[in-house]
Amino acid sequence: MSEAGVKTVYLIVHGQKQLLEQVIEKLVARGFKRSNMQAASLEKAGNKGDFVAMVWP
Repeated sequence: MSEAGVKTVYLIVHGQKQLLEQVIEKLVARGFKRSNMQAASLEKAGNKGDFVAMVWP
């Protein structure tokens, strides 16, 4: 299994919540697991090696 399938992906959509599902679907199509995706938060930092997917409108 590639790293894409096991690493956590933190999603940043800069207030564009309507884009969140589209971003998730595109990442799933590229091998990322939906269960490993979560919205990024200022309350919790990720771990070294985790991924960030950012949409800048």
